[in-house]
Amino acid sequence: MQYLLLTLGILLILAGVVLVFLKREVLSAVVLLFPGLVMCLIGVPGVDNVAFNMLGIQGSFKKQLEDTKLDIKQEDTGPLKLDIQKINDALAKQEAFNKSVTSALNKIQPATASAGPPIVQPNINSASPAFTANNQYSVFVFYRESRIRDSTALVDALVASGFQASAIMTTLAETQVGPQPDNSTFIIPTEKGSKVAGLVQRIVQQNLPPPRNGAVTLGGSYPLRRGDVQIFLY
Repeated sequence: MQYLLLTLGILLILAGVVLVFLKREVLSAVVLLFPGLVMCLIGVPGVDNVAFNMLGIQGSFKKQLEDTKLDIKQEDTGPLKLDIQKINDALAKQEAFNKSVTSALNKIQPATASAGPPIVQPNINSASPAFTANNQYSVFVFYRESRIRDSTALVDALVASGFQASAIMTTLAETQVGPQPDNSTFIIPTEKGSKVAGLVQRIVQQNLPPPRNGAVTLGGSYPLRRGDVQIFLY
């Protein structure tokens, strides 16, 4: 880029000099000579700072562009880096606190033959075998608009237990279960989902308020098009 500006500047200066020798209008020559001089000064490496200072401009145009790019980059990533650092600091403090509490509990534990095993600090990044097993199953919660809160509670509980769960609002007119009483819940698993159907039913009953928690029906296995288990909230 510098060499291109330098070349254009030289051409403009030569054109201006030709106009001077041809005794053309001085204004036309100045119009060519001045931009040509500026382009040459910008194009010569290391000269742009001096040139712009001589012209009364603080700093070079290229330096300002570089600073602008740097500022934009810092502005975009700065807050994110700060948040990440705060999270890392909080996790480090929590881990240190957990270790101190674990150590203190092990010290006050009675040193007898009947004493249980020492307390071990849990790994927050590890998942229980049950959680990992449940993650192999997907559950769809179909609900009427009047039961949106129930659907949210069920999805949260299912996800917390490891299931892949999501909710879809519908009129339930397309289901093949048939008409069901209002505020009732019907569960249908596939052959694969029948392995966890009982667990899903318990989660549903535990996370629905009375009397809706008592109106939960578990149906037989059925070749569903979507998911391993479907829950219908009427």
